[in-house]
Amino acid sequence: MQIIVAGCEKTGALIANTLSKENNDVVVIDQDYENFINLDDSFDGLKLEGVPIDFDILEEAGIETCDAFIAVTSNENLNLMSCEIAKSMFGVERVIALVGNRGGEEAFKDIELVCHTELVFDSIRSSLSSVGHVALNTFINGYEFEFFNIEVDEDDDGKLIGDIEIKENINIFGILRSGAFLYAPPNLKLQIKDVLIVSECLNYESKRQGGIRT
Repeated sequence: MQIIVAGCEKTGALIANTLSKENNDVVVIDQDYENFINLDDSFDGLKLEGVPIDFDILEEAGIETCDAFIAVTSNENLNLMSCEIAKSMFGVERVIALVGNRGGEEAFKDIELVCHTELVFDSIRSSLSSVGHVALNTFINGYEFEFFNIEVDEDDDGKLIGDIEIKENINIFGILRSGAFLYAPPNLKLQIKDVLIVSECLNYESKRQGGIRT
């Protein structure tokens, strides 16, 4: 297949690398040339520096004959706009946009919307099904998170989520209780054998100081 990937940050590079290894004809577009460093050395597709709503860039990428257009930049509006152009102006059969949260399906009914939040949640819920440390690394907007779980003991029984003291870079993502997943509002009381699903931002300080590129 001939596929264009708009965005070469962590997510876009992973998609491009995987599709390239599966012998697809892949073109990657990114307005920051330095992001192409995220591609594997074995990537044999085309790399184009530019904005994926620029008609000249899209035509150079071969959009008039491509089978699919995937927009996974860190800018949700750019993803939607570039997909709309690919669909309505160039007639691309399949267009996929990464968004932060679902909404606007009616306005973009011809675009497949992939929700980053839902993908992360599904991955976490399926991976954290047993007690013990589970190293599940996920990139969200340039932040790298590691998820792990902790079983609640007698010392924390009856405590409210909001009363638990945690570091600034750590958050309680949710709770597994009797096999069911619960979100973790501040007023939820803990019970013995609850399993806390905890996320830690590994590059919090560096990202806050502007030292990490996405």
